[in-house]
Amino acid sequence: MSNHFSLEITDRNFKDLFLCTCGIHECPPCHSYGPAIRPHYLIHYIIDGYGTYYVNDQKYKLGKNQGFLINPNKLTFYQADKDNPWKYLYISFDGEKVDTYIKSIGLYDNNLIFTYDKDDNLKNYIIDMLNYSTMSTSNELKLQGLLYLFFSELASISTKPYKAKNSFENIYITKSIEFIEKNYDNAYIKVSDISNYLCLNRTYLTSLFNKHLNTSPQKFLMEFRIRKAEELLYQTDLVPVGEDQKQHLELARDLATRFNNRYSPTFKIPEPYIPKEVGRVMSLQEPKKKMSKSDENENAFILLADDADTIRRKIKRSVTDSLGVISYNDEQPGIKNLLEIYSKLGNKSIEELVAMYEGKGYGIFKEDVAEVIVESLRPIREQYNDLLNNKDYLEKVYAIGAEKAERQARKTLRKVYKKVGLIERKFL
Repeated sequence: MSNHFSLEITDRNFKDLFLCTCGIHECPPCHSYGPAIRPHYLIHYIIDGYGTYYVNDQKYKLGKNQGFLINPNKLTFYQADKDNPWKYLYISFDGEKVDTYIKSIGLYDNNLIFTYDKDDNLKNYIIDMLNYSTMSTSNELKLQGLLYLFFSELASISTKPYKAKNSFENIYITKSIEFIEKNYDNAYIKVSDISNYLCLNRTYLTSLFNKHLNTSPQKFLMEFRIRKAEELLYQTDLVPVGEDQKQHLELARDLATRFNNRYSPTFKIPEPYIPKEVGRVMSLQEPKKKMSKSDENENAFILLADDADTIRRKIKRSVTDSLGVISYNDEQPGIKNLLEIYSKLGNKSIEELVAMYEGKGYGIFKEDVAEVIVESLRPIREQYNDLLNNKDYLEKVYAIGAEKAERQARKTLRKVYKKVGLIERKFL
């Protein structure tokens, strides 16, 4: 066996399940790959030595006759043992029905590790694949047959049934919020209208809201209406929002315009305030989408109150790629995002940073990015902790702010009551 021998298939005539790559890799001590994401499913089968596989905040110490599954679009990292590095076979595959095949052999998100010590069949199937490096119809059929035999062998050791998860729950939440955004100004809409729109049982919809948003649909609708009212109540000219939040402000603008047209000018029409110098920070785990504190993956975002060790851990686990080059381009979204963060907080140009890290690895770069963030947020974090420890001061600020807000709101409400013909509420 050579140190690293592989076969890569580019022309594929099969759709349900097809081979992408396969090979043999005898790793040097401490050889690692990642953190990175893969475009296809990948199975490693260890034929000698030891190594460690990191995925989903879990660590697996693995050895001979064990294997592990790497799912596509999942951040993973694996490393050979320093004393007895592993030698493994690998096989990458994909297809329209690959998910079904994977689950049928007992491998899924919570069961990524298997042990195969029956015989040498798994090993022999991959070695046989490597013998068909010349593509022809005959060899492609042989490769396809060997791939099915490989799956058949894994299925023979599978004992764990797969229990499917409902993948539609978050979609129902998203559609519910969209319905509320479009219809919140209708005083007559109820939770039953939302459930009917989604063709869901009302009780089930309520359970989804409690599970994912920690609130009920009724409370969410009420609070959403209150937020829209607040944007008008204090007669503000400008509302600071992100580019992706402009549509929410449009709802308040529509409501104000409708009221003004019916009863005479009463509310100011708020304009969005989006500072041009403020950039969009992207997710540390999915760098093509915006960073959000509501992300289910806590490693995807950094909070202003995160301590130094937490920030370092999140940056260390941030998604990059396998190129190993510090470059600013759209083909490396993870590195691009980290460069932009470093540039803004470290007061260095992108060009300067790229030159600084030429020829250096991702590890050193990530460490420096983390330290820049830690030091930039340190004053905020320290002041935040000081304020939390001074409850008397906070309560005083709350009281002063509430009094000022009430005075402003009362002026607006008096106008609204008078114009719609309601008796003015007597405030305490």
